Amino acid sequence: MAKGWNFNKHNVTELSNIDDTYTLVCKDSNTIIDEITKVPEVKVKIKLIIDNLEQQIADILRNDGIAYIPHFGNISKNPSGIVLKENFKTLKEASKRMNKEEYMEFSKSIFAEAKRNREKELEAERKAKLFKKVHFKPYMKILSKYGETYANIWIKYHNKYNIVEYNPDVEQQWREYYGTDKQS
Repeated sequence: MAKGWNFNKHNVTELSNIDDTYTLVCKDSNTIIDEITKVPEVKVKIKLIIDNLEQQIADILRNDGIAYIPHFGNISKNPSGIVLKENFKTLKEASKRMNKEEYMEFSKSIFAEAKRNREKELEAERKAKLFKKVHFKPYMKILSKYGETYANIWIKYHNKYNIVEYNPDVEQQWREYYGTDKQS
């Protein structure tokens, strides 16, 4: 089957269009394990490994992560499905009161906004990881001294604001302007 080919199980006429060059063979894990080895102890170990991998992949997907499976690829939740689920009520109400063109524009704007928000989140995570990598030693000192929560807050705000070297003239002007000069 060609990549990107959508199969509609309700349309039987598409079955006649399938090329006979390729054959899809589905096997369950027990059949595959039987083909690999006949030793019962090894079969049990392989089955445990497969079950453990399946559980890990399920946990990753449950937490909206991306699971990498060797020789297969990446599996992740459909981002548009997640957006649809989050905005179901809004879209349902909009479909009742809008015509088709307005609804299409409205739904596109919701998906575009969700995409922008996701890109901002990913960029913030990327910057935080890079910042942690660059400032690893101070981060580890703060982490060991004050804990993970404070260290992550330090990273977040230290990354947002520019560090300015201390200048006594600027400090004096600031105190005079805001009336915090204790010498007066």
